[in-house]
Amino acid sequence: MRGIVKKTFTPGKGEWKLAYDFFCPTSTGTIPPLVLLHGLLGNRKQNRHVAGILAHNLQTPVLVPDLTNHGDSFHRSAHSNELMSEDISNLLKTPAINPQYSRGYVMIGHSMGGKAAMFHALNHPNDVLGVASVDNVPYKNPRAADSEFARFDRFFSYVKQFLTNSTFSSLAEVDQKLKDIEPDKRFRQLLASNFKRNKVSKAIECKVPVDVLQQSLETLKILEVDGSLKYNGPLLIIRALKSPFVGEIDHEKVSDHFPNYSTSDINTGHWVITEDCPGFVTIIDEWIKNQKFGNHQQ
Repeated sequence: MRGIVKKTFTPGKGEWKLAYDFFCPTSTGTIPPLVLLHGLLGNRKQNRHVAGILAHNLQTPVLVPDLTNHGDSFHRSAHSNELMSEDISNLLKTPAINPQYSRGYVMIGHSMGGKAAMFHALNHPNDVLGVASVDNVPYKNPRAADSEFARFDRFFSYVKQFLTNSTFSSLAEVDQKLKDIEPDKRFRQLLASNFKRNKVSKAIECKVPVDVLQQSLETLKILEVDGSLKYNGPLLIIRALKSPFVGEIDHEKVSDHFPNYSTSDINTGHWVITEDCPGFVTIIDEWIKNQKFGNHQQ
């Protein structure tokens, strides 16, 4: 996209760092920089297109990392909102990022990334100027979402049972095999994006720590924070009307931690950005341009 410089970092083997793309306009305005976080089993590649649009529209840098245990980032032996927040903090302190982000930033997270963003805001309120959570809430997801979490669980079990030691020549073969457990093409594409070709053996292999992520599923449904923590900056909850992840918003539970919140509905399923990128961008553009971002100390 004209006027946008894209920088990419991929950690070397053994480096405990997050991979990221950084979209930097050649000239910037007054809007704070953005951090855009993907959901469970997603990665930064799926957010590159929308990140470039937001950077262009808002004339501000947009950082798009691969979260802990995802994409090209390093693997931990556990997975939680706390660990993702810790690794985001470390990334934002690096010399390549810090100068533009030292005065604070706006976090936008989809699904798992939404809960990670809200956790981060509650624990780093001096750094976060605003939060947008895309199809997630700052409390336990409703029971209606259990069937969606079960789809991830089936995938993890299937990988361990059938795919770990299998030999595939292409991602298309992986997609074909995944039809055994997942009929939805869009979701299968997300799942298949977690495989890569081994540079030495040339075989297709899973690139995420399956056991670690499977064990984290129950904790990813909730937001475990100190009950006294409040984030006074703006929170936007974007609710996908065709998704069970939010449902009827429990306004009391939201305001317990986020008294300055608003909501916006979008007529999509859970994969909001993929299903309606223009609609998502419009919501974010309007919300950000209507904010008076400041420092939000506890």
